[in-house]
Amino acid sequence: MLRALWQAWKEAPDPKPQLPYPQPGSAPGPELAEAWRAAPAELFAGPLFEPALKANWFPRAALTHEQWLAWLGAFNEDRHRIEGRLQEIPDEIIMEGVRRGTFGGSRHTEQWRELWERIPGLLAKETLKGLDEGTFDTRRTLLWSIPESAWPAMLEDVAEWSLRAGRSPEDRLTVARAMHDYVGRRQQNWERAYEVFVELLALDAEKRATDGNA
Repeated sequence: MLRALWQAWKEAPDPKPQLPYPQPGSAPGPELAEAWRAAPAELFAGPLFEPALKANWFPRAALTHEQWLAWLGAFNEDRHRIEGRLQEIPDEIIMEGVRRGTFGGSRHTEQWRELWERIPGLLAKETLKGLDEGTFDTRRTLLWSIPESAWPAMLEDVAEWSLRAGRSPEDRLTVARAMHDYVGRRQQNWERAYEVFVELLALDAEKRATDGNA
């Protein structure tokens, strides 16, 4: 019944009928949560839902996995849509968003910092996994997402990955830039970062020389 009502709402001409809201002066009850839980997931990515999604009364705990993902997916287009609401999104949804590239790009710097403070262990594991399995864009995004506070714990793992045989020049250049910044900040164990930086430049020079002689 509820799904049929939502389908009718979806197919109705503009302006759309009013969305389910709590009665003025009353707290939202389980019926409201049930009504929103039945909504088609794709509608959560649209602007018509935005006022309700940002409201304090909205029953976020009732959302399904697919509804969360649709809402989070729209974040890549406009980070302001869920600004201040990241802490309410379940960890597993956040991690799926990371894998899908939802937080890609420098315009999400503040969001990355918030996520690293919240789930550093999960993000560290996902970063190392993404370095091995992701595309170049994924690897670059994950590397540049690491905040200053997390780099000391990640330094040796990233160094080992970048110095492994078979790394592309682009990957090594990305890590070399990160190591350069690390040294410039004089963070803990920065001498090791400098060693890695020099090794990466040497490997790049060797690769150029080999390609030139081919």
